[in-house]
Amino acid sequence: MSTDTAKPQTLEEANQRYEALKAQLKEGLDRKRQTDHDLTDLESQIYLYEGSYLSSTALSGGNVIRGFDSYLKANAATATGMRVTTSVQPPSSEDRMFSSSSATYQRSLALKMNEPVTENKSSAPSATAQPSGYKLKKKN
Repeated sequence: MSTDTAKPQTLEEANQRYEALKAQLKEGLDRKRQTDHDLTDLESQIYLYEGSYLSSTALSGGNVIRGFDSYLKANAATATGMRVTTSVQPPSSEDRMFSSSSATYQRSLALKMNEPVTENKSSAPSATAQPSGYKLKKKN
């Protein structure tokens, strides 16, 4: 950025200065747009990781959101031969502590909805989607 605040002497100097400032503004807006896109992707990834964590720990006895009170109950139930439920409910929005603590997550969702859909990406994170590179291990 130029700190030269002297008035341009000619129309050509004024046009050059205008074009330079216009280019700087365009570059800054492009960087901001890219940063917003990166933030949106990161928040979507957090949402997906959080959902997979909450889903995978729902039947195993507890997690950091709900607590681990049912951990002992689940072990006692399997030891006595009691039937343990195996249906997993999708995580509720109240359980999504990390996603809901983000001040910009709702704005990121709106940006993601307005983003043009590409071949490999959906416009919003789904409850069943997983972040790339992250695979849940199935228990035998």
